[in-house]
Amino acid sequence: MSYQPIDEKEYAMRNVWPKGWYGATVVTAADSVVEQTSAKGNVMFKTQIDVYNQSGAFKRITCYIIASGQAAWQLRSAAEAFGVLDQYRAGTLRPDDLKGRSGFVKLGIDEDETGQYEPKNVIADYRKELPKKVAQTMQQPHSADLTDDSIPF
Repeated sequence: MSYQPIDEKEYAMRNVWPKGWYGATVVTAADSVVEQTSAKGNVMFKTQIDVYNQSGAFKRITCYIIASGQAAWQLRSAAEAFGVLDQYRAGTLRPDDLKGRSGFVKLGIDEDETGQYEPKNVIADYRKELPKKVAQTMQQPHSADLTDDSIPF
């Protein structure tokens, strides 16, 4: 029997999806979206977001959307992506307003420099629509696929 062994880095990356844009939905579990404060005192929304690839497979990512301080752009970007920009602008956006909402997220990869933790996907950005450059390069569905309701976005 002949095989090509994989190294430790390849093995660690086995559950990590490539960087890029994916469809996403904020999970609707009752206790999955909670307003909290970070260690630096910034308001943040702890969310669980289901991210879908082109095959319809998904992975659930826990994400802390920062609402104040230097990373306040995250909440503004997420509010626009998930269709609650009006509530954001009015200053009335609550974590519950994000539940069940769909948009697009850009996945990144967080690789722990210390080697203590395995690499994992993180959400690097949010969009209401795919960037045009990305949308043009993605494979378009066949007309028969347009009635498939199995993907929630």
